[in-house]
Amino acid sequence: KLQFLYFIGACRGRGMAAVASHTGCLPHSHQHLASIVDKIVLIQHAQSVAQVNPGITGHQPDWKVPLTERGERQAEQLGGKLGKVVKNGKVFFYVSPYERAKQTYHLLRYGLPRGVKVLGAKEEPRLSDQQLGNYQNPNTKAPLSQLRKRYGKFFFRYREGESASDVFGRSSSLLEGLTNELPPTGGLTVVMISHGITIRTLLMKLFNLSVPDFELLSSPGSAHIVTLTKDKNNLFHIDPTSKVLMKFPDSRVC
Repeated sequence: KLQFLYFIGACRGRGMAAVASHTGCLPHSHQHLASIVDKIVLIQHAQSVAQVNPGITGHQPDWKVPLTERGERQAEQLGGKLGKVVKNGKVFFYVSPYERAKQTYHLLRYGLPRGVKVLGAKEEPRLSDQQLGNYQNPNTKAPLSQLRKRYGKFFFRYREGESASDVFGRSSSLLEGLTNELPPTGGLTVVMISHGITIRTLLMKLFNLSVPDFELLSSPGSAHIVTLTKDKNNLFHIDPTSKVLMKFPDSRVC
């Protein structure tokens, strides 16, 4: 039986100011973050049943949809891939409470090299997928998708659900409080296992992207690792593969 998520560490009372500048970054907030974190890794969950059978969310709650067998294999392989990113460093996990994300986390952990030091893990509801409105009628999915494209992906709100703007609010809240709860240790990698649109809103917040920037972004895809690495000036850069894959704007560092 897979062990449930655990949490190590306590609040440290460090604030995270949200003061934007003409550079398009949040310098005060990232000064705090960069003092603790060397890398931020964003992972989209592995392939879920809903990706091959979209109709399942018509009778099963979206948050309970599990991985496919292929998704399980993808998640197992993520451990080794993440190990190459963090090497023998220290890692703290934040995981969406959706079943597909939790399964990805647990299977990833099995494949993580022994030299990686996991300081803790936390189930984080703010990393949840966009709420599309409880049980979803498969007959309305395609028309709603087209309407969303015409209206704009960021502000379009699903009936009984959320807009991407709402997801951005959750992502912002999480990032702004991150330094208050991380262990006060240097050289840390923060890993967030979440969903495509949530990852896009996290990047929007971290790099102060505009709404038109967001409209052009693509999700990274199942089991893809997006790596943000800090340079000597304490600025974070997205890895080249993810930058191309997600159609990330040029000249964005934070």
